Amino acid sequence: MKLIVGTDFSENARAAGITAAALARRWSDTLAVAHVLDESMSQRLPEEVRETLAASTNDRLHSEAVDFGSQGVKVEEHML
Repeated sequence: MKLIVGTDFSENARAAGITAAALARRWSDTLAVAHVLDESMSQRLPEEVRETLAASTNDRLHSEAVDFGSQGVKVEEHML
């Protein structure tokens, strides 16, 4: 079974991710960390700003995934 946790990069989402990582480790499962980027909002921005926003968000998602993975669990990243 795979556990999935969504993140908006808030403190509450981080706490949920830490808990999900602990459960995944206990059950020897994979943790999928997902973030949704609102394209309807970002389409109103200039292209270079959209690209910067997407890259920055990907970096934050990767950073959280690495951090959760340091707890001894396999982590997948999903930007939706």
